[in-house]
Amino acid sequence: MITMAAHIAAMAPSTNIGAAHPVGITPTGIGGEKEEKGKTDTMTEKIVNDISAFVEGIAKARGRNFKWAIESVRNSSSITADDALKNGVIDFIAKDTNDLIKKSDGFKVKYIDGRVEKLDLNGAVVEELPISFKLKLLSFIADPNLAYLLMMLAALGIYLELSHPGLILPGVAGGLAAILAMMSFHMLPITAAGIILVLLGLALIGIEFFVAGHGILAGGGTIALMLGGIFLVDPARTDLRVAYSTLFSVGVVFGSIVVLIAYFVLAVRRRPIQTGYDAMIGMEGEVLSYDKIQKEGKLAVRGEIWDFIPYADNIDVTKGDKAIITGRKAMVFKVKKQI
Repeated sequence: MITMAAHIAAMAPSTNIGAAHPVGITPTGIGGEKEEKGKTDTMTEKIVNDISAFVEGIAKARGRNFKWAIESVRNSSSITADDALKNGVIDFIAKDTNDLIKKSDGFKVKYIDGRVEKLDLNGAVVEELPISFKLKLLSFIADPNLAYLLMMLAALGIYLELSHPGLILPGVAGGLAAILAMMSFHMLPITAAGIILVLLGLALIGIEFFVAGHGILAGGGTIALMLGGIFLVDPARTDLRVAYSTLFSVGVVFGSIVVLIAYFVLAVRRRPIQTGYDAMIGMEGEVLSYDKIQKEGKLAVRGEIWDFIPYADNIDVTKGDKAIITGRKAMVFKVKKQI
């Protein structure tokens, strides 16, 4: 179909063209016409007729052998490069790119609107278009072995997070792996996977402000945002894409947020405890009363009255002594006498 529609149709030596009969993938495998009780499947017949008319139209528009094109669709006819040249299916045979340019120089191209243009390819330079990073990444993820590993990683990460809530890292890694695995197995379209990754990234970064994730949630969200930006537009449908400079900027901004969050979290964790029982350890108080038999008493600390016991049996305190809090037992402080 593509060759018939091209302005210039060329083939390499020892190649063949044709066998364009439509086939369909069914639960029982790949097949063409389906026969049931001696009758050709109506749907298959309609498809064959439609494609035959389509290839006839484009072959006539390019001045090619439309009869052979129809034969190729209806009866899977296939011919070699030499026969294709003789039968007016192609314009010439070229052994390589340079030969193709040489033979195309001066060739008259006819447009559908009737215009004719003569090609001037003298001194033409061949420019190879490298595979984009996006397609390389998609090809890498589409590897069945990697897809299987991603699925296993997703299952393991989600299991660990559910069985040990609060680990965070397994859940984040498992979620990202699950989306990539579904995209690799074609369970999710590329664009849909990109949108889900972007939404997941924003959600993870938002949760980081309410949950002490130590930067893991924000880091996972940044990765999800960048991957989502890459996959947001399907390269098979359009050449448009999110600029890598934009993705890099987003990565830098949100990466900086991750670093700042982690820094402040660690700074807070390093600070001494300011509230609760443990924050009062080391403080000095005044003994209000003490029962030597029960070995318990009352202690005034910061304007509050607390129960206390001596931290050792041989400690002797009396009313009015200054005592230092050394620890606690449940809601009762342990003290030693201030010397």
